[in-house]
Parts: sequence; C-alpha cells; structure tokens
Amino acid sequence: MLCWMKDLVSRGKQRANQKNKTNVPLQVRSPFQKDKWFSAPKCGRKYESSRAFPFTSLNASLTLEASLVLPLLIFASVCLMLPARIMMTERKMQAGLEAVGEELSQYAYLLDSVERGNLGSIPGAGEAALAFCQNAAAVAAPIYAYGKTMDYCDTARVSHISMLGSSIREDGETLDLVMEYDISFPFPVLGLSSLHRTVRSRRRCWIGREGRYGADANAGDEDEQIVYVGKNSTRYHPDRSCHYLSNKLTAVAWESVSGKRNTDGSKYYPCASCAKNAGKGSTVYIMPSGGRYHTMQDCNAIMAYVRAVKLKEVKHLGACSYCGGG
Repeated sequence: MLCWMKDLVSRGKQRANQKNKTNVPLQVRSPFQKDKWFSAPKCGRKYESSRAFPFTSLNASLTLEASLVLPLLIFASVCLMLPARIMMTERKMQAGLEAVGEELSQYAYLLDSVERGNLGSIPGAGEAALAFCQNAAAVAAPIYAYGKTMDYCDTARVSHISMLGSSIREDGETLDLVMEYDISFPFPVLGLSSLHRTVRSRRRCWIGREGRYGADANAGDEDEQIVYVGKNSTRYHPDRSCHYLSNKLTAVAWESVSGKRNTDGSKYYPCASCAKNAGKGSTVYIMPSGGRYHTMQDCNAIMAYVRAVKLKEVKHLGACSYCGGG
C-alpha cells in the first residue's frame, strides 16, 4: 500500500513538470551573423554558438585590404628601383665611354705622326692604322666610341643616342667624347616615358711633350727636362726610382737589426723620432741606403715628399751622384 502511494505521488510530480516545461525549437546560427551571441525567442536565454568550421564567419575586410595594398606596394617598390636602374645604366655608359676615350687617346700619337709625315717609322703601324688616322677626327672616332660603349650596357631601354657634341683634337690635344641618350621607363611616371641623360669623357691625347720625339727634337730643351726632388733635398734626381727617393722598407726583428748593414756598410741606429721604445720582440723597418731603423712605416723621418719639377728650377742644386752621374 505504501509503495503504491509513493508511485502515485511520483507520477503526479512528473505530470506537473511536463505542464510547466517550455519547448525550445532547434536554432542554427547563420555564418553571416556578426553577433557572437543569439537569444532564444521563447525562453530569453543566450547560448554561445559552436561551429565545426569557425573560419566560415571570418570577415572579408582583410582580403579586400590585401588586394588593394599589394598592388600599391609593388608599384612603390618599382618606383624606388627606377633611380637605381637609371644610375646603374649611366655608370655603365660612363665606364664604357671612359674606356673608349683612353683607347682613342692613344691613337693621337698616330694622328700626330700622320701630320708629320713619318707614320712609316712607327713599329706596327700598317695600312689599317693609316686609314683609321686619316678619318678618325671626322667620322671614325665617334662611331667607334658609340659601338664600343654600347657593349657595356643593356641597350633594350636606351634610345636616341647621339655623339654630335663630340670633338677630336679641336685644340690640337684634347679628345672630348659626349654621348646623349634617352633611357625609357617600364611605365610612364608623371607623364614622362623616358629620361634624357648625358655622359662625357674628356682626355688629353697621348702626344707627349713638344720636342721629345720627332724630327724637330733638339738639345736646347734640356732645361725643360723633368727631374725629381725630395723634402729638404740638396740634389735633384733624374731618376724617380733613385734609392735616395724610393722608400723601400724591409721589416726585420729588433734582435737581428744589429747584424744588418746598409749599402755603405754602416750599422743601423734607432730613429730619434719613432724608435726610442723599440726593444725585444719589436718589428723595425730599415732601408738599403738609410742609417736608422724605424718602428713606424710612416715615420716623418722617412717621408721623402717627392715632387716633379723642371730642371731649370733646381739646376743650382746639382745632380744626384747616384742617378745623375755627377
């Protein structure tokens, strides 16, 4: 009897709970919904959504921004590279023109020989050299410079090349090569499709000094001879490589310097300027014609300060006994 009453009470509670229970329909969140929470219209509760693919609700603004920024970034990078490309092309053109200018300036000796009428006395000068010399001043030199310079650079973006501003020995000794050209851009920049540039190589032709070669050379130009003098020099030196001017330093250990001798057979003594603290383990420097050893290669005592001067300016000093035969 007691069990039957408990079962009856339990069934009554179940019926009461079923009457008070509110049915909630199944809700699915749309991937286009921006809110993180959604509310049930009947019970008023909020449930956090759970999705198997969370990326389906990502915003498209990041992709849109990338599609707009990336082309601008590429365009800006290309614009920044354009000046470097222009300067590199100009550097190559300048290097090519300088190389051609050096080569053509050597032919000035042949041109001078043609004017003197003694081309046949030049070793290795044949008909080709003669033909080149006869036409170089007017036609051959600019054309030759144009062809050689183009070998130094990428000609795909170079156009409207002109050598009309060039001159060959107008003053008798100067070679002036002027090349004007346009370098094109991969796309128009501020309305410009190309940039006009000019490179120039100006050199003195290799014709030597007046009277040093040819039939008109004479002994009267002796005073114009170039000689060399050093710092506080008491003699002039016809030979630049004279050992009194040339600082040929030899590095030796301090321990062995006492056994070394110079060209006069004398010992080496410490330099009063730099070798005061020289001792065991030090490296010192000596010269074949010197009388002192040094601890510094740039010591003031061994700096010669060689200058090239005309003989007539230093003739009163007298010639060096070693290289001047005096």
